[in-house]
Amino acid sequence: MNKLILTNRELKKLVNKICRDIANSGWRPHYIVGISRGGLVPAVMISHYLNVPMKPLQVSLRDGGECVSDCGLAEDALGYPKQEIFVEDEMM
Repeated sequence: MNKLILTNRELKKLVNKICRDIANSGWRPHYIVGISRGGLVPAVMISHYLNVPMKPLQVSLRDGGECVSDCGLAEDALGYPKQEIFVEDEMM
């Protein structure tokens, strides 16, 4: 996996661009979703700028282990109904 390493200055510049783009679009979110493992800091910065709450989205993937997620937040943010998950013809 390729990683992009940003300085604080670069991060602030990119977050400011996102905030300007959102403000110029006329759209106003009910809240900002920040993805754990790198997305919480920019999400907090955006939520402060737009003066809306920030909700963390935790996704934890481990080799050979469980996947832990609260992805219902993403579905709620987009307005989609929650989906049932099927594994080997059984509903979880």
